[in-house]
Amino acid sequence: MNYGTSARPSRALSAAMKATRAPQRSRALAGLSLTLLAGASGCGPEQGAAAENAEESSVRHVAQALAPDVRHVLVYHEPGIFAAWPANHGVWSWGNEILVGFERATYEPNPSGFHHTTGDGTFYLARSADGGEHWMIEKREELDELLGPNEHPSETDKPPLNWAEPHFAMKLYHNGYWLSQARGHFWKGPYEVPDFGHDDLSGRTALVHTQGKTLFFMSVASGSAFEYAHSGCVDGEVVEPRIEDVARTMVFSKEDDTDGFQDENWAASRPGAECPEPLPEPPGPCDSGYQPPACPSRFNYSIMASPVVVEDEWEDEAGLGADTNADPAIVVALRERGDTSRIRVRVSRNGGSSWGTVFSNVGGNPNNPGSLVKLNDGRLALVYGHRDNAGDGGKSRMWARVSNDWSTPIALTGEALNSDMGYVQAVTRPDGRVVVIYYFTTQERPEQHIRATIWTPEGVDVKPVGNLSESLILSAL
Repeated sequence: MNYGTSARPSRALSAAMKATRAPQRSRALAGLSLTLLAGASGCGPEQGAAAENAEESSVRHVAQALAPDVRHVLVYHEPGIFAAWPANHGVWSWGNEILVGFERATYEPNPSGFHHTTGDGTFYLARSADGGEHWMIEKREELDELLGPNEHPSETDKPPLNWAEPHFAMKLYHNGYWLSQARGHFWKGPYEVPDFGHDDLSGRTALVHTQGKTLFFMSVASGSAFEYAHSGCVDGEVVEPRIEDVARTMVFSKEDDTDGFQDENWAASRPGAECPEPLPEPPGPCDSGYQPPACPSRFNYSIMASPVVVEDEWEDEAGLGADTNADPAIVVALRERGDTSRIRVRVSRNGGSSWGTVFSNVGGNPNNPGSLVKLNDGRLALVYGHRDNAGDGGKSRMWARVSNDWSTPIALTGEALNSDMGYVQAVTRPDGRVVVIYYFTTQERPEQHIRATIWTPEGVDVKPVGNLSESLILSAL
């Protein structure tokens, strides 16, 4: 299946989400493919105090001290290789076994641009059998297959969508999804997610299962329905009014034991202010003092959802407040941009039919998605990267916030070498610690690489690590 043009995100969605160039058509593996990449370094805890001190010595302007209980673990680094974007490719966990996706491409320093690569990327997985302490790298070529335009694959051999299966995993990417009944060692798919008439559909693995149905959080761009206008002066030249797409998150649902999807609703309202239609023409040349209308800034979006389900008995601990509705709450973190970027946390108490705001303006222009996780004491934690887009060597680092005090940021790392970093995934281990997985760059490893931070949030009662034998056996297959 080739990656056709209609399956690509539009310009606005591509710019907002850093849409991935698909690899060329590849043949699915006949058997299991487990690959340790030649030349990759680390794949375990950073060695000794020197590595920790070297990283933290780069901290110049920290808003507060680093969280007292964090450890950094190298997941994947290879000289000459750019590794990035776990947020785009999903994370799964089964007890102490963790599986996370990322992208691997050629490293090309780009001092005048943003991303330090210009080549096509390929998808990889990193697996840990011991709660994120050590990692192995895997390649699953069946995940390289993307749906092309007007491509409707057969679903006759599709496995059941069974969240109760102890080894179940589901991956969502663009307009297709894959299923595994073996903890991601084997996958079947892609299977189609209908577009419900929208011009552009782009999903990341943002899924929850509640009350007998799976909710798919999909980013949608549609120039015919969700538009903003822009006009003004650029470099002394009058720019004519024009229309661009915006992107926001729609929730689709699929009930258990049924084949069809339902088009639920928007998880986010249209960001930004409305523009007059039609736009007024500039009264004169740019030096006449003309100012464009007060319209939303370019690349408005509300995308890259990270949802969790909070059972009724935990809603107070999660910071949601008491509610008479006995249904579980669905809480989602959304990456948004209007006049500035932010991460907004929203909640639905009616199965995703409507949404309210829990907390907004997280991070003060982070320009990064967040990952929302439940702690073992019922609180919610939001982890995210903050990119300093003013230039390299700034305040780009990883942060966290906890629902009993959303307003207080917690520094998880020192400063990155440059702002090409973040795109986090996170899971809570059985012992209560949180494994935060993201891409990063340092003086010692200037290539973008995958790293994990193992964090013990303040107040969490750490429990002994459970039996790892089942995870170790499965990962050795």
